[in-house]
Amino acid sequence: MGFSGGGSNILKNHTHDSGILQDGGNLNMQGVTEGNMSAGSITQSDGNNLQELLIGTPTQVPRVNGAGTALEYHSPVDLTGSMELLATEDLGAAGANVAVTGTWSATDYSYFIIKGGFQNDNSGGTPSLRFRMNNIAAGDYVTNMILNTAGTLSATTSGFQTSGLICTSPVIPPSSTETMQLVLTVELSEQNAGNTFRTNWSSTSMWNQAGVGPSDTEQITGYLGQNGVSSITKVDFFFSDASNFSVGSNLQLYGVKRS
Repeated sequence: MGFSGGGSNILKNHTHDSGILQDGGNLNMQGVTEGNMSAGSITQSDGNNLQELLIGTPTQVPRVNGAGTALEYHSPVDLTGSMELLATEDLGAAGANVAVTGTWSATDYSYFIIKGGFQNDNSGGTPSLRFRMNNIAAGDYVTNMILNTAGTLSATTSGFQTSGLICTSPVIPPSSTETMQLVLTVELSEQNAGNTFRTNWSSTSMWNQAGVGPSDTEQITGYLGQNGVSSITKVDFFFSDASNFSVGSNLQLYGVKRS
């Protein structure tokens, strides 16, 4: 390349700007310009000079190093089975519903976990706590329940209702001092090789908390008798009467990642 000034063997400072006369033109990176680098390497600056970053191994990806000063290759952690917080709701005022909305597919998550803390603000009677999935209000919810009231066990089957029974008033009574906590596992499970899905749910022991210890408890299992529900778009908790949830009633939806 020709450069002016200082004799024919003197190379002036240049930028390879094609818009500048005698600046060398574009630096050809398409198999023409040579560099003393290994195959697959990339360059990065250390703040003063260009450095060579050797290519990583198969399945490795580049990331910023721990010091935040350079790129490096690393093997990413397999996220299969990792739990991800998908949505949360925390009532800032009393309300008839505690709900979360979005779109979460069973192809991405092997199952879902719902954590909730609820209090009835005593604006109604003695309701049960119920929920719906995806705004489905058909009579397809079935719940089996075991209730422990003061050490006495009883069972309830709530079949083919327009919402799922979560717990009865002994566990979440109208009260300004008593609350109820739950952890609900929801699976959109394949029924057959044709990927026909059905929603199943179950809970840990839900208990009425008054003072320092648990009182009445309930456990449930249930299913939504509709095939093909392969994603969650809404989870909605409400009371069976005109009762409202108190301020601070809350809900979190988690998803466990599928491979």
